[in-house]
Amino acid sequence: MALVIEPNPEFYTSILLTQKTLKACPVYQSRRAHIGEINHVTQKPRILLFKHGNRLSSDVKHCLFGYSTDIGYQKLTQKIVENRKQWACPFATVVLLRASGEHGSCRLSRYDFDVLEEVKKNFKDFKDITFVIKDTRHSVKYNSEDLNHLSEEIQFTLCGTNHSNNVYFSTFLFNDNQVSVRIGLRMHKSIQKDLFNIQKCFQNLVNEINNLYIMFNKARSKITKSLNEMILKGFQCHSLDPRKRKKYIERFGVKIEHFIRMGQGKQFNSLFTAVEVKRLTKKHISSIVYAKLKHGKKGINTKQTKLRARNRQSTVYTASSTNSFKTTCKVNLSTIEAEKAAKMIYTDLNNKAQEYQKKVGIFSSHLEDECANSTLHGVSIHELKILAYRHEKVSGFGYIDGKVCIYIKGSTEDDKKEVLTFFKRYVNTKEYDFKIEFSKKREITYFAKLENGSRINKFKTAGTGPKGYGTLGMFLEDNNGTYFFTTCAHVIEEHAEAYFPDDNTKIGENVFVCHPNTNNCIKHAQKMDLSLIRVCPDFDVECKLGLKSVHGNFIKGAIFKGDISEIFGRRLYKWGATEPYLQTGKCTGIEEDEFIHIQINTDNFAKPGDSGAIICAGRDDDTALAAFVLVGEEMSERKDEKTTYVVYKVADALEIVEHMTKAKKPCLCTKL
Repeated sequence: MALVIEPNPEFYTSILLTQKTLKACPVYQSRRAHIGEINHVTQKPRILLFKHGNRLSSDVKHCLFGYSTDIGYQKLTQKIVENRKQWACPFATVVLLRASGEHGSCRLSRYDFDVLEEVKKNFKDFKDITFVIKDTRHSVKYNSEDLNHLSEEIQFTLCGTNHSNNVYFSTFLFNDNQVSVRIGLRMHKSIQKDLFNIQKCFQNLVNEINNLYIMFNKARSKITKSLNEMILKGFQCHSLDPRKRKKYIERFGVKIEHFIRMGQGKQFNSLFTAVEVKRLTKKHISSIVYAKLKHGKKGINTKQTKLRARNRQSTVYTASSTNSFKTTCKVNLSTIEAEKAAKMIYTDLNNKAQEYQKKVGIFSSHLEDECANSTLHGVSIHELKILAYRHEKVSGFGYIDGKVCIYIKGSTEDDKKEVLTFFKRYVNTKEYDFKIEFSKKREITYFAKLENGSRINKFKTAGTGPKGYGTLGMFLEDNNGTYFFTTCAHVIEEHAEAYFPDDNTKIGENVFVCHPNTNNCIKHAQKMDLSLIRVCPDFDVECKLGLKSVHGNFIKGAIFKGDISEIFGRRLYKWGATEPYLQTGKCTGIEEDEFIHIQINTDNFAKPGDSGAIICAGRDDDTALAAFVLVGEEMSERKDEKTTYVVYKVADALEIVEHMTKAKKPCLCTKL
């Protein structure tokens, strides 16, 4: 049975960030009518699900979406399945199987073969399909070897004997939380062709707009002169009635619009809309006419016309009219007034053109970020990461400077050869630049320092002495309404107090720490550097809740709960305690080995004093996700190496706080 499911895009970080980033651009609405692929990319995503039966249980939804939710689905006819390549939306294909047999003797069920035959009928290539082995009373005990055996059986059923097993890294057990990550990345890859087409169209548009803007600037005197002549000779207002006067001006605005957008050989059509030209004409002509009428300037001619007897009944009289005469008015603009109006119209149009040029450039830069220009797309990195962690000797994984980095437990070259041989079973290692190294303790330069200008002081100081400071991360609130904030454990240690830098005022005290040297029984402790500070009651009202956006305002934020492979290639930003407080950049490398290591293409993205700062994914108020807590910088002996920052996930820190202390929730909404 083939089902199509339309999940909420917010279930998948890759799609969520892409769609919100594009929709937030000012030119999104105006350009989507001209470039169809924009609509394709921002449509609701689809999952094509092959499974036995047509029931979609809550546990299956949780597996596919990463959340428990009720969501509608529809059956697909054979015709729709065949036309899936024409789907104008992000999509992924998932095959749900239900193996039988115990650990060590597992096999596909007879229903699974029917499902795979259906897949075989509809696909020639299976590399983009995600296979999921649903739970049975046996499968919950399956390990990576069982998964390998089942993937080989899937490969054999679909492709026959003369093919290597290239579905292993796309096959997951049902309870694996990486299933929804892979689906989201597959969706993002499915729209790459559309994104590149949009980027190409916008690059052409950017070039066109830039050239038109240059032409419009060069034609300043010519256009202003022509506008002046049109206003001087063509504008006449024949009524003192505000409503009629408004209509006269609006009609004249249409003439100006035709002149600007059509009379110049249609060359400026792309710079302005008809509405903008008419609005600006109305704005400036109206202001001059109103001032003229108000102050009784020259150019207002009145005339009294004797009415015939039959028209006297319908005459509207004013204070200046008589029973047998009608007063008419004619407003002409002087040479100076016409010249002034022409200059103001041109100036505003020029500003509009410059603004549009900037907006198109912003959209183009957003597209550049969304297009996978790297050798590997996020889904390829995720495949290699999943494969790496399925070997028992692998302790870390990364993709830095175009190299696939594998960190292993062990001490001999045979250990490296063993892991490399494992990779060769499933991928062509010649396609990648592999680096297999022994896992080792890395040197970290912590971003807390001793000097003036701190945001959060480690200890109370007097006079002009040194002050150790870091950065306040985010606020939390418990069930009693007590506020807490986070920073790094090396900034505020266990049982230590936190002070304001300027006046040594105590603002809180530590109630919980988690770092590699303590709390080793806690999950994620080896990759944490967390300190939780209880805010002194006197300062509760001073807490500015919410997540700080890239624009500096406080917004309703959300927590990034995905995989680091979804951050690769994304825009990140950070507010720290050290100037410049705001820094933005693009993630160009990722690693996991105890802590998470990210590489960002901005020099001095973070500096000493920024420890504890929240690093967010996204470029605007609609896409901000609290992703990482900044710890420090990885020390490197090579000066030519790019800076790599040591971080840990906000979601992991919140999970620890939730389990080890009283229930607390992040305050990512501003105070009402």
